[in-house]
Amino acid sequence: MLHDEGMVFIPKNIVTSPDPLTVPERALVQQHAALGWQLLREGKDADCNLLAHHVCYQHHERQDGTGYPRGLVGNNQLETSRV
Repeated sequence: MLHDEGMVFIPKNIVTSPDPLTVPERALVQQHAALGWQLLREGKDADCNLLAHHVCYQHHERQDGTGYPRGLVGNNQLETSRV
């Protein structure tokens, strides 16, 4: 529910733009994950659920490392061959 909480810090004209984002606009939007994490960590319930805070921070990471904010690489693929 809070994964895009940091979008409140991104200017509305960028968030609602129908046009492709410029490189600086995309960089600004990509900051929303870290900004949302910071907002949750500094809030009145900062110690309530560390896992939820990290979901907010890492929800745009990708297994191949192309995500953000940290470009994490993973190998925890789900095994789909089980019956």
